[in-house]
Amino acid sequence: AVEKYGFRIIGLLEELQHREAKLGSHHTDTADVRYNMGRLYQQHGDLDHALRSFNRALRAYTDNLGTAHPKSANLLYCIALIYKERAESGLEAEARKEFDKADADGSGVVTMEELEPLLGKLFDDVDLSLCSGPQTVVALLLEVFEEADSDGSGTLEFPEFTNVFRRCLLSVAKGYFETAARSFEAEFGESYEFAT
Repeated sequence: AVEKYGFRIIGLLEELQHREAKLGSHHTDTADVRYNMGRLYQQHGDLDHALRSFNRALRAYTDNLGTAHPKSANLLYCIALIYKERAESGLEAEARKEFDKADADGSGVVTMEELEPLLGKLFDDVDLSLCSGPQTVVALLLEVFEEADSDGSGTLEFPEFTNVFRRCLLSVAKGYFETAARSFEAEFGESYEFAT
């Protein structure tokens, strides 16, 4: 870990262990360390670890402080940026890997039944209740699947799958951006808009 993230990760891991032992894993002070770890991972391009750290911190913040608190809003914004970045850069390689997993029979297409568990796993940390729009991954998938299935076959070829994957990522980003904006507006009395 030191080779990849520098010595700062050692201090953060030690502090996390200390705070979890003293305060518990769901305390907001412990969440602060998880947030700092997420930022470090994000700065080093490790978006998967960043998302895991941010989502654990977000759960603690929203449960203890509510979604309108600036710490919650800031994390919603950080998570939204990651989903937006994933949707806009280098998605094809990630989508190909996930498509090949979903296409277990090697037919070159995926069905809704093959896609649902995959996207459920990919978005298992997403709290869609914090977003406007579909409130479950299945509902989001149904909405996006029907639009992407351009030939009406009930299956998606790789380009259609990539579009579904991108639209799901952007939908989550948009929902988190909107929730963060409402929280910032409530806290600071100013209107916020984030480009999605």
